[in-house]
Amino acid sequence: MYRHFILTVSCCGCIFSLPEGSMGFGPPPICVSPEIRSHAEYHPNGHLKQRYQYYLDTWSRQHILHGRWTAWRSDGTVREERTYEHGELSGSTLQYDRAGRLRREISHREDQKDGTVRTYDSKGRLRGIRHWEQGLPTGPRERFSKQGELKSRKPWVRQRMRRIAQQSQDPKTPSEP
Repeated sequence: MYRHFILTVSCCGCIFSLPEGSMGFGPPPICVSPEIRSHAEYHPNGHLKQRYQYYLDTWSRQHILHGRWTAWRSDGTVREERTYEHGELSGSTLQYDRAGRLRREISHREDQKDGTVRTYDSKGRLRGIRHWEQGLPTGPRERFSKQGELKSRKPWVRQRMRRIAQQSQDPKTPSEP
């Protein structure tokens, strides 16, 4: 009589499922459930400096960021919050000023800016919006007045063309053969 079974092996906190009959030979197994761990570091004055979640990569023994990463200033105020998925930035990155007010909100996907970047002033008012897609700026860059009115809207193409023109005029830039 033939029986089906899955052999499960635990290695460095990761649980692997091996198909019946593989006996561990062939391509490496796929991690189906990494053990998420937490790490914390402290400033010399005892305040929390950073805390993040990670798992240990089975093959390289490297910490792979996965989950929330938060950094604090030495006075105990939050400086920045990020989210990682399997070592890549994903979701929102939030940056704060010393008073704890949100100064910048950046959207990431697959370790690149992707979505909207919002910039705020010291009173929490929206001052700028920039759109990104797969790490490249797209659409207009918008700036707002202190009253919240649209002050300017500039397409990113103009800025990029200006940079390219400046680089071609710069004598330090190596020319192509």
